[in-house]
Amino acid sequence: LEAALPYDESHLARLQWGRIAEAGNLADDQAIIDAYMYGMERQAPLASFWRQTPLRLQAVEQFAAVNNVEMQWRIWEAQWQVWKEDDPSRLTDLVPDNPQTAPEYWVAGAAAYRDLDRDTAREYFNQAIALDVGGDYYASRAWTFDDLSVESERDLANAERYSAKYDPAPHVLRAFWADDADEQLELLKASVPLHFMRYGYTFIMFDRSSNMDLLLPMHWPGLSELQIDRAYQALSIMLFELETPKDKVIAFWERVLSVAPYDERVLFDAAQLGIN
Repeated sequence: LEAALPYDESHLARLQWGRIAEAGNLADDQAIIDAYMYGMERQAPLASFWRQTPLRLQAVEQFAAVNNVEMQWRIWEAQWQVWKEDDPSRLTDLVPDNPQTAPEYWVAGAAAYRDLDRDTAREYFNQAIALDVGGDYYASRAWTFDDLSVESERDLANAERYSAKYDPAPHVLRAFWADDADEQLELLKASVPLHFMRYGYTFIMFDRSSNMDLLLPMHWPGLSELQIDRAYQALSIMLFELETPKDKVIAFWERVLSVAPYDERVLFDAAQLGIN
């Protein structure tokens, strides 16, 4: 991993260096936290992986502190188990009284949506989009509509055009409004991102190209628990509504496992399906 650090622009090697250094007590705490924070720059710390050790949580706290209010909201909404008992107002404290920037308008909209005030949420998302054309802002506004209307479909198209990457993804929203189980399944499956093999790894390690992929523990921490919930919705349809053949169920769960390699629920059900 140390040999890979100068070449790995994604910072995955640095993140994994931090994980191994922490497990073996091989570096000082701040060096490990810094390594984790490099990884967070590429993939926001939304996965349960980031709650699995106190040092990772320290890294999350430091990363959130230097990011804008939108990223802070996304982090603490995903990691709600951290603050629900000791700091129950952590999310609401982020909501601005007088939003000025696109991230601030988005947070105000997200808070209104949590309070089930869709009209107010939509107005705030309108303001966010007026200031910054972001795919996730369009996806959020689409979620304020009751069904797949002309307006919501336009927002979903723009969410895809401008590369929305957080939940709710456009495919998830379409699945929510779909009536047919087959269509719901395909949309929910499409909402699970693909794991791409890292060919540069073999050049660094063996000075040649190869189709060999990284071992599962060396993948990115991956999906948030909310995204994993979408995968479980797909799994439920496969098992209980469509009676999907087991080999296809296994193939789908292997795909989920590749982008959620540390999640305890995913690992448990992988073992139940016989995935090693």
